[in-house]
Amino acid sequence: ERLLAEFFFRFGPGRFQDAEFCRKALVFEPAVDRESFHPSKTESAHSAKRRLLFYARPSAPRNLFEMGVEALRDLVKRRVIDPETWEVQLMGDTLPPIDLGGGMLAWSIRWMDFASYCSRVRGASVGLSLMLSPHTSYPPLELAASGAKVVTTVYGCKTAEKLRAISPNIVPVDPSVPDIARGLELAVREAERQQGRVSGAIAMPAAWDEALAHVVGPVLDFLGPDFVETERAPAGVGAGGYPAWLERRIAQRARSLAVHARPGQFSLLTCI
Repeated sequence: ERLLAEFFFRFGPGRFQDAEFCRKALVFEPAVDRESFHPSKTESAHSAKRRLLFYARPSAPRNLFEMGVEALRDLVKRRVIDPETWEVQLMGDTLPPIDLGGGMLAWSIRWMDFASYCSRVRGASVGLSLMLSPHTSYPPLELAASGAKVVTTVYGCKTAEKLRAISPNIVPVDPSVPDIARGLELAVREAERQQGRVSGAIAMPAAWDEALAHVVGPVLDFLGPDFVETERAPAGVGAGGYPAWLERRIAQRARSLAVHARPGQFSLLTCI
């Protein structure tokens, strides 16, 4: 991600202190699949209440879970949201219900498959996804592409101006309870003014082919023909036998690379 690369270039951890190393770095943006993440009146209409989706992960301190909870309690206390017209759902870690005051509970939704996750995101009016890190993380991008107003934190080179340039649906805030509450109120008011979603505009690639188009060629040139090796399963290996074949080949290649490793070599294993 360019924001993350800019952070490394600016602050110079490790090899990034070397200007030549930075010059040769290949940077690509994360792809946000528009087939999966897009504005949808159908899914947002399934609930009688507007949905505020909170990416809640107390297991990951960078996601500022406690600050998010306190900001939500502030909103309920000031009647910015109420249990009659809004529901707060938690995704991320599995958590017990959280009392936000005023008769409002935040409920943790069970772990789901990808299609169900996408549907849940498309049905949100507001997102809260905090990230005390120089990269955006995926939930803010997916929520913004789905038309939700999403509150997320600035950090270093990840400035408010640059976040807004990614999508007008992103509401940047400082990592403090008062400013998170301010951003949430702004997002709620904007969502309530909208008659359906107006836009899921986001300045990110829509597919990985697009995201990696400028990267694949230079990587292959760097590796050279002797370093590029692909392998397909034999014709006789059906779908049922593929997992066992793959496990055997991974073990065989691991043993081979341990013995025959060459300087500059790296392996990329995909499910394709």
